Amino acid sequence: MCDYVPPIQSADSYNGASHENFTWSQTINDLDVLINIPDCLTSPGDLKVHVSTKEIKVEARKNIFSAGATHSDDWYMIFQGELSFPIKKHETIWSMIPGDYIHV
Repeated sequence: MCDYVPPIQSADSYNGASHENFTWSQTINDLDVLINIPDCLTSPGDLKVHVSTKEIKVEARKNIFSAGATHSDDWYMIFQGELSFPIKKHETIWSMIPGDYIHV
């Protein structure tokens, strides 16, 4: 069974805010979102990260969380957040620190 890692440190939030499962920060040109993930998520192939101009959504393969999932194509929502202002979707990148967090 997976466990969520402790919340990201408040020092990771500059000009933003820390929440239970994510932290966001901003500058005049950039928005950074750090999303906590369960420690069993160690491969980017087990994630789907969807970024639109107004939303960030992260899904993980269901079979990572439960032995009862029969198809590797079953997905489980682990994060969904609406942005207050539109972002430039085509300039967005994400990376993963396995078992720790996703940086968007």
